Amino acid sequence: MDTQRYRSLIESAYPEFPVYTLAPIGQGWDFVAIEVNGSHIFRFPKRQDIVRQQEREIRFLPELANVLPVKVPRFDFVSRDRFREPSLFVGYPKIPGEPLRIEELEDAVIRSSLAQNLGETLSTLHGISIGDLKSDQLRRKEANELRQEQQNAFEYVQEHILPLLSPQGGRNGSRLWAEYVANDANFDYDPVIIHGDVGAENILCDYERGHVVGIIDWSFAEVGDPATDFEHLLTGTGESFGLDVLSFYDGEDGPEFIRRIRDLHRLHPYSEVRFGLETGQSAYVQSGVSAIEVSAQGP
Repeated sequence: MDTQRYRSLIESAYPEFPVYTLAPIGQGWDFVAIEVNGSHIFRFPKRQDIVRQQEREIRFLPELANVLPVKVPRFDFVSRDRFREPSLFVGYPKIPGEPLRIEELEDAVIRSSLAQNLGETLSTLHGISIGDLKSDQLRRKEANELRQEQQNAFEYVQEHILPLLSPQGGRNGSRLWAEYVANDANFDYDPVIIHGDVGAENILCDYERGHVVGIIDWSFAEVGDPATDFEHLLTGTGESFGLDVLSFYDGEDGPEFIRRIRDLHRLHPYSEVRFGLETGQSAYVQSGVSAIEVSAQGP
């Protein structure tokens, strides 16, 4: 990673902010995150098409910070320059805490406490009245839009992903997608405000106290299906812990909700393959194909 480039971007935009140290802390599908001076996190979009998502995040998070029981990023630095690449980046005071680690869940006390914190946080988030928000920047995804989006995704899978799979994997994938898109129950939900990417890396924990202290990366927040947040949780932490969190959740529940979460979870690897194909990153393609093939083998 070219840390000097990021140093130059920060120093050019904020000459009054001295940069003493930079430490890459990871990069996901869409952003590069850099820890600066041990006290701040700066976040840079990896592609120009992500900028609009970050703009929504900038406008939405101040309202959310006053409602949730955990911390969210407070963007003290917002740099825009349409003649620069990237044209937007942000910085915020580092939220103390460490990403959720699966091995920490082996401690029953910590596991129960974190599950309760997450369940209560998602209950609060999903329970926010959409009409109470001053910001109208969040994209609203109605059930019919989600169905069309998933139908389009199925067509992409048929054309680009199924040919990459073994015969068994292809048959399983085709059946999985066809049944999902045809099932009206998958698109019968009351839209709520969702995070959209509640993976383990975006959940910050204080392991000494056994508490969730923050949730970061809200660029995929929207008004949509609450099952989406649990699907990402299952993908990042496993089904057992995801169900623990659900036991502390005050929103939609019951076997049909759990089935919807599991169905979305099974579709997730196809998104990884698609991302890899569209961005030319073979590691994502290989990882997603491997997960699909394992799933095709059954339990």
